[in-house]
Amino acid sequence: MTQWKETDADRRLETWLAAAPRVAASPAFCERVMRAIEARPLPWHTRLRRLLFAPHTLRWNLAGAVATVLIVLSVSIALGLYAGRAPAPIAAVAPDAARVVTVRFEVVLPQARQVSLAGDFTQWLPRVLLQRRPDGTWTTEVRLPPGDHEYIYIVDGERWVTDPRAGRYRDDGFGNRNAVLTVPSV
Repeated sequence: MTQWKETDADRRLETWLAAAPRVAASPAFCERVMRAIEARPLPWHTRLRRLLFAPHTLRWNLAGAVATVLIVLSVSIALGLYAGRAPAPIAAVAPDAARVVTVRFEVVLPQARQVSLAGDFTQWLPRVLLQRRPDGTWTTEVRLPPGDHEYIYIVDGERWVTDPRAGRYRDDGFGNRNAVLTVPSV
């Protein structure tokens, strides 16, 4: 390791610096330095503490306040109306109640704990629960309008099973196929 040795030049420089006049920094320089220090990003916990506990000035105008109140009222009314609305029964899907036909769905799944029916007539939501019979057959009846209807069974809430006894099938666009049921017009 090299040691530093003080020389005559070092001593002369120290003497000159000690005798040099001290000049105060200008106020503009100090202000620039302080602004640069304040401009550094604060740590997240300091920002959070300031947000939660420091006093804040609320600035608003009448147009912004009115718009905020209207938005809050609109959302509240919409949520209130939506929450109070029961899901439409499946029979209500039919445009003409006189033309609706009762269709029986039946599938044999003895190991299943629960079976639901989803289709284009339920907006693909598993709204219709099938009833289990002692022989492992699951059944339900649904009122449907005439036309082609795609459907599938949902076993135990997670496995989608195509009806093995369906007469026709249609590709669902996701690599599987849906059963197709044709309801004749009465």
